[in-house]
Amino acid sequence: MPSIGAAHLLLVGPDEEELKTELQDAEEKIHFTGYTANPERYFAAADIACLPSRREGFGVALIEAFRHALATTPFDVLVNES
Repeated sequence: MPSIGAAHLLLVGPDEEELKTELQDAEEKIHFTGYTANPERYFAAADIACLPSRREGFGVALIEAFRHALATTPFDVLVNES
């Protein structure tokens, strides 16, 4: 796996067990929070936000990322199409 320096990946949300299996080679740089009703503190600590969720009903996570002035990478979720 290529070096990613001091970067760490923080995954906030469900599906932790499935992702741990897929990402086991980089586990010292990947941190899982599991589901949280209050992701604010994670946005406040982040440099960027990647939002690959296919279950985002209204795009609230995208709005929260914008609120914290984070560069964002939303994926093809129905609400993010426009």
